[in-house]
Amino acid sequence: MATVDFYKIYIPKEKEAQLPSSFVSIEQCFKQLIANTKTFIDDYERDFYNFKALKNNHIGGIFRKVRTGEPITVGKTGTKGRDIKLNADEGKFETNHLVYFADKDIIAYIRNQHGNHYKRLEKCLRDAFGSPVCLTQILSKGSIDSILEYRSVVKIDVAFPVKSTVINSHNSNDWGAATLDSLLGSGADTISFQANINLNKKQHGTIKNAKSVLKNALSSGAVKAKILVEDLDGEREPIDLIADKIKYQDDGYNYAKENLPDKDVYDFLVKAYLGKLDEINEVF
Repeated sequence: MATVDFYKIYIPKEKEAQLPSSFVSIEQCFKQLIANTKTFIDDYERDFYNFKALKNNHIGGIFRKVRTGEPITVGKTGTKGRDIKLNADEGKFETNHLVYFADKDIIAYIRNQHGNHYKRLEKCLRDAFGSPVCLTQILSKGSIDSILEYRSVVKIDVAFPVKSTVINSHNSNDWGAATLDSLLGSGADTISFQANINLNKKQHGTIKNAKSVLKNALSSGAVKAKILVEDLDGEREPIDLIADKIKYQDDGYNYAKENLPDKDVYDFLVKAYLGKLDEINEVF
């Protein structure tokens, strides 16, 4: 099974002042990656590899994580197995292929649960471009504005992956900073936050600034973003924003289990994009 997610890449208006004088466009930044490997070091070594120009002004590339220092043992069940010897600077590649579509500044990004979260892609694109680019998930029902039209939010339930989160706790008060720092260093895989309105009251309130909260959550890499909304008649409806994002799935395509030629994967990503283009056009 293969899943392709789609992300809009953009420069937030409030960060345009941070653009270097040499910045031309996001498209030009991607073109500069062609035949130009970029490496990054954080908790793993990563790289942008084998970026190339494709048909119709698309650009394909590979985002790799290298798992060094981890022993690799292979074999059959019921046997001891054997170790694969690697040099000290070698490791196992975990890859995500991507294709950039310049006409809409959209990235088609194939999932690999052992590879790179899209917020890690965002960070490395920023480093490579020297520009404050952002990636945002594309909701299939349009913008949050349209989802919340004539509705108010009475519950928010969000969760973030700890290793990929970009939450900056140091902008909050001392108690909040200490709590978030403890959670981020706890060894947990995810952290969750929930905000509720007491709906047992006849005259209950609503969550203020819900639109801003949700946009920030999605742009910060939330892996769960569920809300409960209430319309003007008091009718309530649960909405899963993550489930409602645009994605392409093919149960017969074994991306993570086969060593596929890069060209084949790029063709698959273009096919996925064209298959979802009508939905994407509704948003942009």
